[in-house]
Amino acid sequence: MKNFIALLPLVFFIACTPSSILDKKMQYIFYEKMDYKLLIKAEDVSDADLFLINYAIIRQRDYFNYTVEGKTYREILAMAKGFQKNGLPVEIKLNDNGAQDKIQIAAVTEGVGFVKKKSNTKRVLKTLKFKAKLDNPSKKDVVLLNSSFIVKGPFNDYLTTVNYEINCIAKAETTVDAAFVVPGKTIQRNLLFEGNPYITRLGIDEILNNLTLTPSGMSIKDEGRYFKECFFNASRMEPQIVLNFGKDLEDREWKIENPDGTYTLNFGNMHTPDESDEVIQYR
Repeated sequence: MKNFIALLPLVFFIACTPSSILDKKMQYIFYEKMDYKLLIKAEDVSDADLFLINYAIIRQRDYFNYTVEGKTYREILAMAKGFQKNGLPVEIKLNDNGAQDKIQIAAVTEGVGFVKKKSNTKRVLKTLKFKAKLDNPSKKDVVLLNSSFIVKGPFNDYLTTVNYEINCIAKAETTVDAAFVVPGKTIQRNLLFEGNPYITRLGIDEILNNLTLTPSGMSIKDEGRYFKECFFNASRMEPQIVLNFGKDLEDREWKIENPDGTYTLNFGNMHTPDESDEVIQYR
């Protein structure tokens, strides 16, 4: 009888333990050290499910208008699938300041890449690679000064704006192929910006492979006698400007609280050329 009474707490614990990790309520303090490992091993959690759960937890901020702590992982997964389809439940404002009607731009991401930090070192930096087609359908040459792109996450969430100095002539009725990189470190820092301190691992490779990129503005001009025709061969351009949340949002009023307690976020301009640089690097 005594042995049976001694076993009662264990029986009660087993009875209260969720049959699936998906039915356990998320707590930040247990997530990375215990629950994430159980989610990896769970037979009823696919790799795609795990990615969505993890990304929803990584991205949670009160100003994105959703919470994860106290919800079961099954509820978080359902919520994350909704975010993947419809985006985060927050209004994002970006000022469309780089519109032009002469060059058509199409971009496609290529996933994780690596570049050497310096030409004389073996150290490499992780990047997001992408390519763009810059099409000039007009009958006149156009000087391409610089071009901006917006990087978004798998929940259509804004991650950064990057701008590249191009400085070359797109000949009339031609298409220019160009390749670019976005620093993975900046994306990583922006993902962790103002996040929960218990979240330290990102799985950045998988995140980089699930990002999208959109052309967001270009500076052009009609004439440039000293510019050369665009030709980039196999080289990849690194950005002149990259929006770093920790530094560039510090002095901005970018979080707007609405009367109902939700937020609207204003991240500034879609086009971000380096206006402080007076020296043009002709190609």
